[in-house]
Amino acid sequence: MRILDTCLALPAMAACLLSAVQAQSVADSARLWDDCLRPAYRGTSDTVQLSGAEIGRQQLERLPTLLSARNFLIDDGRVTDEGLKFIVQSCPDLEHLRLRLSPIGDPGAVYLCKLRNLRILNLPQCRLTVAGIRKLAELRLLEEVRLGGGQIDDFALAELARLPSLKRLHLIGPSLSDQALDIIAETKGLQSFYLDDCNLDPAAWKTLSYRRPELHVHIDQPHRDRWKKADLAPE
Repeated sequence: MRILDTCLALPAMAACLLSAVQAQSVADSARLWDDCLRPAYRGTSDTVQLSGAEIGRQQLERLPTLLSARNFLIDDGRVTDEGLKFIVQSCPDLEHLRLRLSPIGDPGAVYLCKLRNLRILNLPQCRLTVAGIRKLAELRLLEEVRLGGGQIDDFALAELARLPSLKRLHLIGPSLSDQALDIIAETKGLQSFYLDDCNLDPAAWKTLSYRRPELHVHIDQPHRDRWKKADLAPE
């Protein structure tokens, strides 16, 4: 009978243990987030960087005003369009924004356009389409863009090419045609073009090299954003 009672109690014990582990994990994440924010809040650092933990809406809603922040870097997700709004409100003078594993879409572009000092935008798992990318033209200082997703096509690339200060462009897994390289060739001021997981005709690359011999080109470089798959299902 005692053995039976013990067996029956095991699931409840396991559930309690799991709850305790989850609670500790939440506490650890909250502590890590506070540690990331503290230097920028005190004005002793211009960077907020969180790695090794996912950030949620509740944390972003409680963001204090961080006027000294110039770099906001989230490496393990998961910032949504709504979460981006809180970042922009808290850090209006950002120059570098990196949001990995974050499904930022066209609604988020409305908030991005408010970051008038933004120079580097890195959204390797975004959902921006041509409509959202078109809004980015308002960012007159934006010189480096890194975007990922099959929704980025030739039309979206044409909008990116209109960015007035664009110097460096990196696309991960877009849906481009060979004609996209004509757009790259005609993008004045562009210094480097990185392209991953998009199979184009070698002849098109050869033509680009002939037209823009000074352009730095890199194809299918190894990096974490190609290999790490994200669960970006809507919340």
